[in-house]
Amino acid sequence: LELANEAPFDEMVDVSDGQSLVPALSGKSDELRDIAYSEFAADGSTGPSRMLKHKNYKYMDLEGVDELLFDVVKDPNEQDNLICNPNFSDLVVQMRELCQSNWDMEDMRGKIANDQKRRLKVHHSTKGEPTYVNIVRSDDANRYIRNAGAADTKAKARLPYVAPAKPN
Repeated sequence: LELANEAPFDEMVDVSDGQSLVPALSGKSDELRDIAYSEFAADGSTGPSRMLKHKNYKYMDLEGVDELLFDVVKDPNEQDNLICNPNFSDLVVQMRELCQSNWDMEDMRGKIANDQKRRLKVHHSTKGEPTYVNIVRSDDANRYIRNAGAADTKAKARLPYVAPAKPN
């Protein structure tokens, strides 16, 4: 965004809460923070989830229900969840606080619920045809599994298989 903010694009660029990567282009990567956030609230999600990557560690808050912590350097396949390991209790607190410091899960939950209501209205209005709610590309009907049975079909398509979670 810093590069794009030069005229004539200045009226197209909005404020960002990220960090400029321009220093890295000139070899000054030590000026960059080693931290990244990601949110997930896609179709099939029962609530908002957030991931925080900081140094070697990846922390996830899954819908305010489950927490995961992985050392992605020692465990790149994320098989060993460290969240209950007492040796990492201080790190869990730190990562949880960082993850929640600039994020309002309840606000996100409300936005998700409103979006799902909107999608259901479209689905009911069209009687489920076509079988996708939002068309981004003309071939989306062939690219995505949507609507009836989508959660079970998606779960069976995962490798390894993960049983679908029931919303509470």
